[in-house]
This record gives sequence, structure tokens and C-alpha cells, in this order.
Amino acid sequence: MDRRRFLGRACIAAGVKPFGYHAIRHLTATELFHAGHPVSLIQHILRHKNPNTTARYLHSLGLDNALERIDGTF
Repeated sequence: MDRRRFLGRACIAAGVKPFGYHAIRHLTATELFHAGHPVSLIQHILRHKNPNTTARYLHSLGLDNALERIDGTF
């Protein structure tokens, strides 16, 4: 079974509105950011090469202070 079918079927079985894998990336980034983890850790988890990519990604999620939180430990 391919991964799209798997996730769709899992959502139906759980009784939730179907969502994709990209939504999981967004949720992970958001939760880590709100928990106070450094942007460098979120960058590593999302496998972004450039921390600015991660900051823009977080900014697109409405996390406006992401650029200020780049800590230089990447």
C-alpha cells in the first residue's frame, strides 16, 4: 500500500478529516517552535540546509519572530 493511501485510511479509521504528510511537518515545526526549541534544531529535523529557509517556513506558519530566534548553532 502506498503512503498516501495509508495515511488516508488511517485518518478515516481514526475518524478525523484526512490530511497529508506536509501537515505533519507544519505541526512538528510549530510545536517545536512553541516549546522553545532553537531554530537550528527545527532546521535539522526538517532537513533544511539553510537556517533562513527554516525561519521563512516558520514565518509562513504565522510564527513571526522566527528570524530573530536563529541562534547561530547550526
